Amino acid sequence: MTARTVVVWIVAAVLGLALAAGITLAASQLSSQRVGLSGEPLSAGDRLVPRAQPRHTQGRPSHPSRPAHPSHPSQPSRPPSGEDAGDAGGDD
Repeated sequence: MTARTVVVWIVAAVLGLALAAGITLAASQLSSQRVGLSGEPLSAGDRLVPRAQPRHTQGRPSHPSRPAHPSHPSQPSRPPSGEDAGDAGGDD
């Protein structure tokens, strides 16, 4: 190795270490910032909660008289049989 090659490798190594240190410093600065709700007290969202409204005891019931989806379908689903079963078509 020539002296020039050794100097180039040393400069490259020092620049690599400086680059790694700079990236580490930038990442630590980003992660230490107080962002979002982490910097707010626990009571900060109390104003956002909707106020409770009194329940109506008269009027229509809150649940429907019959379910929206029947518990038993009119036709049960069956697995394919005969020619439809097996591979998705195509000849060997």
